Amino acid sequence: MTTTDERVSEITKALAHREWVPSETEQAVGALIVRKRQSLMGHLDQQPMTGRSKAEGLRLQQDLADQVARESLPAARELLGRSLMVELIEAYVDTLRAMAPYADKLRPLLEAGGESLTEYDVLTPAEREKMQDVWTAIIAAGSVLGAAVTGDVD
Repeated sequence: MTTTDERVSEITKALAHREWVPSETEQAVGALIVRKRQSLMGHLDQQPMTGRSKAEGLRLQQDLADQVARESLPAARELLGRSLMVELIEAYVDTLRAMAPYADKLRPLLEAGGESLTEYDVLTPAEREKMQDVWTAIIAAGSVLGAAVTGDVD
């Protein structure tokens, strides 16, 4: 069984080599996820990255993962079967969910009085390193999803 990172890498190669060219329906389903992310989290793109905004982003990522898994994935599976778009969305949700332990640990930054805290106050160096690895995986999966939706794979 492949890991989520390996599966995203395989899908990336298929997309880049034009072995997979998403259909209009696949693009529409992927676009729904991209819009859902933008609707839920887009306001954070305009804010400076503080400990508090990072903690809020992680909490919202968990909300996004839950919404997509509950609402969008079942419909996508019904519509597309086991297409690569469905696999890519599943991988994206998996990467978002991998951030859950760090979202929980950063929760104090969102509480009253937490404004002065940073991730350095609540995470060990090893946890920060692992969290960065998960961020990288989220960015990779999200970028591939965006490329699959737009067709911009060059």
